[in-house]
Amino acid sequence: MAAYWGAQLLGGLVGAGLASLLSLEALALGTPKAASGGAFLAEVLGTFLLVLVILVAVHQRLAWGGFVIGLAVTMAALAFGALSVASINPARWLAPALLSGRLEEAWIYLPAPLVGGALAAWVHGLLLRAR
Repeated sequence: MAAYWGAQLLGGLVGAGLASLLSLEALALGTPKAASGGAFLAEVLGTFLLVLVILVAVHQRLAWGGFVIGLAVTMAALAFGALSVASINPARWLAPALLSGRLEEAWIYLPAPLVGGALAAWVHGLLLRAR
């Protein structure tokens, strides 16, 4: 798990660094500002839905799993984008935030996706046991 997290953060740092080379505003655009007090809940729910879809798609070996997962990301962005920019991935937020020095909203974008992912894993386990 630590290797996966490290790879996610490294990938985010490389991506944010390359984006900043293309545009001076890229880091500011890549470090979302929460639009409301509901941003934490939006990140939890968005990540919950995405991770639950991923778990079901992988467990069921869905032929269209990639499409369904992409659709879940799109739906999260549409549903929660106005509240939190639907980052739904700590590394996606952290990399540009570290490079730009804008860490004031870490309390939203770091723990909320972890909570959402853990809840999704728990619910998926309940669904499997209920079968």
